[in-house]
Amino acid sequence: MKPSLQSNAIKSLGGFGGQRVTGESLITGEFMAIKAVGETTILGQTEGNIENIIGLVLPEESVLLGEWTVVHTTGDCIVYNG
Repeated sequence: MKPSLQSNAIKSLGGFGGQRVTGESLITGEFMAIKAVGETTILGQTEGNIENIIGLVLPEESVLLGEWTVVHTTGDCIVYNG
């Protein structure tokens, strides 16, 4: 397997790690997915490659894929590094 393919496979499986955030949280970095552990709402100041997601409510166990540099949420979720 080529390193770039291997790296992509590891990334897609959460191999780059992430962090669990609860309550209202604003974090910065390079992120590739948000998984709702409990109901989670995307708040203002979130910056990424998906438009018009401010106010989006992610039901428990749902996953939102994309690329973000700022994630501002309220609820309980895991934000995966990208």
